[in-house]
Amino acid sequence: MLLLIWNEKPSLSDSPSDLLMHFHYNVNLLVFITTAAYFGVIRGLYKFYDQYYTTKAPMVDGNQVISFDRSFLVQDGNILEADDHVLESRNKLSDLEKLFGDENFRRCFGLLVYLFPIDYEFGKKDIIQLWMAEGFIQPSVETNELLEDAASVYFDVSSAASIFQSSRSDGNSRPRYRLNHSLLDQLFKLPSDLYCKIESGKPVSLSENTLHTSLICDSSDPVAFEALYQSKRLCTLLLVHEQRYSSINQVPYNLFFKLPLLRALDLSGMNITELPSSVGNLKHLRLLNLSKTLVKRLPESLCSLYLMQTMILRDCSKLVGLPKGMRKLVNLRHLDLDIASLLISMPPGIGDLTELQTLSAFIVGKDDGCHITELKHIANLRGNFGIRMLENISNSGEAKEAALDRKKYLERLELQWTELQGGVDEVQVLQHLQPHENLKELQIVSYGGTKFPGWIGNPVFSKLATITLHNCSKCEVLPSLGKLPLLKRLQISEMHAVKTIDTRFCGRDMVTPLLDLVLRTFGRHTNLCKGFPSLNNLRISGMPTLEKWSGMEEGNFSLLRKLSLSHFAKLTALPELSVLKALQELEISLCPVLQFLPKKSLPISLQSLLIISCPLLKERCHKEGHDWKKIAHIPSIWLDNQQIL
Repeated sequence: MLLLIWNEKPSLSDSPSDLLMHFHYNVNLLVFITTAAYFGVIRGLYKFYDQYYTTKAPMVDGNQVISFDRSFLVQDGNILEADDHVLESRNKLSDLEKLFGDENFRRCFGLLVYLFPIDYEFGKKDIIQLWMAEGFIQPSVETNELLEDAASVYFDVSSAASIFQSSRSDGNSRPRYRLNHSLLDQLFKLPSDLYCKIESGKPVSLSENTLHTSLICDSSDPVAFEALYQSKRLCTLLLVHEQRYSSINQVPYNLFFKLPLLRALDLSGMNITELPSSVGNLKHLRLLNLSKTLVKRLPESLCSLYLMQTMILRDCSKLVGLPKGMRKLVNLRHLDLDIASLLISMPPGIGDLTELQTLSAFIVGKDDGCHITELKHIANLRGNFGIRMLENISNSGEAKEAALDRKKYLERLELQWTELQGGVDEVQVLQHLQPHENLKELQIVSYGGTKFPGWIGNPVFSKLATITLHNCSKCEVLPSLGKLPLLKRLQISEMHAVKTIDTRFCGRDMVTPLLDLVLRTFGRHTNLCKGFPSLNNLRISGMPTLEKWSGMEEGNFSLLRKLSLSHFAKLTALPELSVLKALQELEISLCPVLQFLPKKSLPISLQSLLIISCPLLKERCHKEGHDWKKIAHIPSIWLDNQQIL
């Protein structure tokens, strides 16, 4: 989207027609904003669009807005059907209308403009959850649109219009954004008496009309909380810190009696060890943020807040449990905490929270209300999700009832056992834990079966890009993963029972004899039957019984750039690596009986070779060694931390 703003009469030297032609095919939306006085002039400068012109443009704070999408003009939200591109752009233009005219949209940005420091960095998810809590998001009833999706439209359209500007990524690679205040100032104004930002050393402008307040604090200020009591209609209370943590170590018990209409409460970063039980008085509360606090337990009174949508408990390192009555929070959509690190069991009846979308993990228990079957009706789980202590599943039917294959919004799934079980067929358990084909990342830890079910390498998982298999110590054969079309990163470790790697690893067993004959007959075998077409990073380690690796055929691993092999106690020879035409980095370590490199030279694409604790191989790779000719072309060679080239 390109915004062109004129607050004074444009001159011919501006060459706006030339500018428009330059951007005609490089931006999806062109938005022209000008004052009413010069609207006719702007219209005349772009008269070649008049055939699509309607009679009245919308007003935005005294400005009239013309919105173009490639070769047509939209005003007042009316879309003229010029061509197929116009039809495809209906949704975006509808969002544009909301951007400039919707009152709820303005309220959304009022919170961000008036309550946060001008250079504050926001996360998209945090913004969306705050907007939802305030009731500013109205999803489409006709399409059963989720609140989060409707809020995401607000954010994405705003970002496209440069209202949000990317600043950096946090430690988890999540983008952070700053507001473009100069642009917001031109687009709209808001009644500031509804908002109050309380800052140390500055006068407080709270009144009975104040609905939204933030405390910009880094030190304890006992007056600040008391000053809030006069604003009995307060809906928002946010503690915002210039630094990571605040020294405020107590929340007044009466605070929640004085402010009963709170919908959003952010106490993150406070040095508090408990949350007063009086929080149960906040019957309208939708969002509670206690992240980065020292809270150990949450009061049971919290479970009476039936309208709660979002609980954020990130980095609460002292937290040891959740209230037993969590199942009562039937409107809870986001439970954001590191469950696997902090909890040893789930509160019973978590399956009653059918609206849940954010849940980092589920810990399988043996008690009633803690079985994996609790996941059955939680169909909208999104993003990253893990299931721990899978050894507590009593039979494979429970795994099937969890219905992971119907959770289509999951992107990353971790399946973890903590100890081996003798009485349950773990192969069948894992078979019934098959996820939806939309999955992008899969991690399996400490699986105790002797083989993997076939779904793991099924090419129907066309979005699966990363797989990690760790400590599956009883598996005797690697799964056939070569036919996964988008698999880019594969890490396999501690597979102690694998003795052979062959063509099955590349998915050769998935090609039937009849299909093989047909493909070879028509000369298409190379294109359709080679393994790992997208893999660029392969790490294999901890296979002490591996004795033979074969089946590396021409065309396999065609995009592999990095190969790391480690801890092969019995492997004496490597597969033929010359077929890895894109390989740039090769690391070989802790292979004590590995005698020599493959017969042919290593790939000419190779830029770096690292060999560590492979004494027999090391002797052959010195400049005087028998394998030197195979590696002499490599720019960087390291042998046991000594650089040769």
